[in-house]
Amino acid sequence: MSSDESSTPWVFEEGELPRWAAPRIVKTTPAFDFGIGTPAVMPEPIWPLFGRIMLVRLGVVLAFPAIVLLGAHFSATTSVAQMLVNYCLAGFLVGAIIYFWLMKHRYDAQTMGPLHPSQLPASPSVWALFAPPIILPLALLTARLFFVAFADRFVGVALASLACLAVFHRFGDRPIGFMQELLLADLSVTPGERRTRNRFSGQPELLKLAIVLLVALLVPAVMSNAWGILAVLVLCGMEFRRTVLPLLRFGAWQTVIAALWVRARKVVAESFDYAPLDQNHWHPPESLVKRRWGLVALLVSFDLALLTSLAYYVPWEPFAALFVPNFKANFLLVSDYALNDYRWLIAPFKLTEQAQPEEGYMFCFVIAIFLHFFLPAMVLFLLYVERLAQLEILAQDLKRAKR
Repeated sequence: MSSDESSTPWVFEEGELPRWAAPRIVKTTPAFDFGIGTPAVMPEPIWPLFGRIMLVRLGVVLAFPAIVLLGAHFSATTSVAQMLVNYCLAGFLVGAIIYFWLMKHRYDAQTMGPLHPSQLPASPSVWALFAPPIILPLALLTARLFFVAFADRFVGVALASLACLAVFHRFGDRPIGFMQELLLADLSVTPGERRTRNRFSGQPELLKLAIVLLVALLVPAVMSNAWGILAVLVLCGMEFRRTVLPLLRFGAWQTVIAALWVRARKVVAESFDYAPLDQNHWHPPESLVKRRWGLVALLVSFDLALLTSLAYYVPWEPFAALFVPNFKANFLLVSDYALNDYRWLIAPFKLTEQAQPEEGYMFCFVIAIFLHFFLPAMVLFLLYVERLAQLEILAQDLKRAKR
């Protein structure tokens, strides 16, 4: 063997090696993936968009206390090393059961032959055996870290806010960028115009998001949860006046707001569901799965940061001062109630037992339900309002071009 032959790099075709070992092929793509064809008309989904969003948000509402309780349990019962070792072994047991069950399922299908109602199942991946011993201990360790971080509200909310900013910096521009290309795939747009038309940035106002999260972090820590909610509402009102009022040159206020809201709904709906089934319609450069996971990451990170910073949107301090006997608060209705060690989360519910009358105090939870629907939606709308206005201007230009 010559020295040249011994140093020649090995070359493999796609699929010859596992994905993690295969050499990365740098694909040259154009600046924009225009695809071919016109946008496909997607049928009405069985589950409405609002219902799916609420399922995700309710998942955050229920998952946060569940994760904290799980972390509290393991912090009180086992050390970190013991937990990792025990559940690594438990993960191996779970992985072995899954792996051999898949093997048996494949064997049963092969034994039945043509009598099996579907094709032969794929051979079980080795990840079915080795993923649980890794994922299970890491999930429990994450729950434990959640519990430790959020025991001090300031630390936990600060970390959640930083994570939210990072997620919006990474994925925040994708829904608007996708919608731009979807609009420009219309038949009224010539291929030349589609390629030369300037695109605008889809990135939301990260400074605006940082200010909202900072206010939601600091005001409840210094004053009270009710003042924090009020401060965020005041910020939303000021930002609405700054960004929406200049847009009234395009029409009456109800027309402009309704148009922007409908445009926002279209962005989310199309990002969640657009998936043409043939090659005759426009295909976005990003797959449906990636778009959905990106939207879920944006929604979950934002909801977790705002939900914990404003403690489930419950303005409980004024109601406690009015309806809970011997509840101490100053003239600003700022209580001297100790809020360490998760009392910031438990206090509104604990005080229900002492309230007289109980119904008067519980009205703060009715307000919290309305705020849970309204406040995050308003903040997200204001984060993207300028981008939505640019999308609507683009849609109006294309509409005039058709005439």
